[in-house]
Amino acid sequence: SGDFNTGAIREIEPNAELLQDAAPDKTGVRVIAVRIPDQHMDAVIGGLRGLPGVIAADKSWLMSVHTDDPAWEGQLATGLLRFDLPRAWSVSAGAPNVRVAVIDTGINAIPDLAGRVDAGINTIDSGNPTATSDAVGHGTSVAAIIAASIDNAIGMAGVAPNVHIVPVKACRPYLSEGLAVCPTLFLRNALSWLAGEALAGRIDVVNMSLGAILDFDSG
Repeated sequence: SGDFNTGAIREIEPNAELLQDAAPDKTGVRVIAVRIPDQHMDAVIGGLRGLPGVIAADKSWLMSVHTDDPAWEGQLATGLLRFDLPRAWSVSAGAPNVRVAVIDTGINAIPDLAGRVDAGINTIDSGNPTATSDAVGHGTSVAAIIAASIDNAIGMAGVAPNVHIVPVKACRPYLSEGLAVCPTLFLRNALSWLAGEALAGRIDVVNMSLGAILDFDSG
């Protein structure tokens, strides 16, 4: 909670390194991140969970995303036909006032999304919060599945080609080309920001296309 004293963490683990102490969000929750020596982590988490004002304490886990299949876009385009999208589009292709947040690796400017990618946030780099370009490609592909233009003879066709996309960058490149990880700390920060945007009527839908947990985030 907002009145928690971070000094209590160092009373449990003197070598704890404070990484983040964010102001309480619109729900009153304050997110604190610390780096703990691996061998002490479970004991510190157990100690924190028993302190007044602590709602939850856990490791920051790494979720995965990847787009290393060279036929990925073609496979998705084929799969979309199973939804009978042409008939769905005759009923609704989405509305321009609907804003879909995509929590992922960011989104690049591509012709299929021209004019429909709004300003978002980067929860990975607090010093550059408006930088939401995509170094991996996964977030851009997910955004295209959701909202790529139709009948423009390029790229693919999105499920709701009239909606606007809001990039929320919470995943970073990891190891091999096309692979990214999404630490749960960054995901939590993204969801906290989106909660405020939704309460203000600026977000209608939130999408997270994540894979399996790889490991806890030690760095």
